[in-house]
Amino acid sequence: METRLTETQLGQVVEELSRLAQQREDEQSRGLDREQVVQVLKELDLPVELLDEAMGRLRQREALAKQRRPRMWILAAALAVFLAGILLILITVSRRSAVFERISADPGRITLVADDGGNLDRVTRNGQEVFYRVVLRDVPMKENLSLSCKWLDPGGRVFHENNYQTRLTDKSVWPTSCRCQLGSAALPGTWRVEMSLRGRVISAATFQVE
Repeated sequence: METRLTETQLGQVVEELSRLAQQREDEQSRGLDREQVVQVLKELDLPVELLDEAMGRLRQREALAKQRRPRMWILAAALAVFLAGILLILITVSRRSAVFERISADPGRITLVADDGGNLDRVTRNGQEVFYRVVLRDVPMKENLSLSCKWLDPGGRVFHENNYQTRLTDKSVWPTSCRCQLGSAALPGTWRVEMSLRGRVISAATFQVE
């Protein structure tokens, strides 16, 4: 008896055949069964009795590999966060350095304790304090500026050095000063004073000591 299929049934048959073919292909792609593996080992003249031990070690390695993957991702994420933190610190330090690099200074003045607004080009070795007064410009707000002054004798040796911090800045134009007492130990001749900000000389002047 001839079996006739409707167009709908034919489509369903074709669909089922396609599904079965795909299932067979998937099963074949899953690998060899135990009997096939044993046969391959025999053909390669390998010890079949070690098959179970080899399979056990293979499963252990696969399990360890699965455990390591999350750890690697965690380590990679931690490293990325660490590098991002370092980059942020470097950017912040660079910006702060640029702010301090913009600070400039007017020509400094040599004075005594009593400042009349002038600039002395000669001082005597009578034990009095000599001041070096400087006006800083483009000063950032709310900063304690680290300043230093070196007083150099005629031989270029450091006779005295000041290291100090300003109070918290609240204006962009900032007057500051350093001092040195010149007594009989001070050599006569041409002296030089240098004011530095964070290691950068921002102002210097020369004067005569008599």
